[in-house]
Amino acid sequence: VARISIDFKTPLRSRDEFVCRLRIEKQGIKYVFFQDIYRLPDEKIVIRSQVDTVCMLNGTLMRSCPVLDKTFSKYWEDQQ
Repeated sequence: VARISIDFKTPLRSRDEFVCRLRIEKQGIKYVFFQDIYRLPDEKIVIRSQVDTVCMLNGTLMRSCPVLDKTFSKYWEDQQ
């Protein structure tokens, strides 16, 4: 994990129901995970977060990670 950003928008209260939505992008050497949490049933945004990750092998930054590229490729294809 290279960076995490979390914006707290609306509090959840006990017994609130919510849904989490995740989107993944590859931006250069980074794999970026966007997670939004919405309160139900009004779908008001509760949390908006972004996690930037990079791959390293023996302490050296890698351009990409073949395992992650293969695992996430179907999600990137859906975004195009």
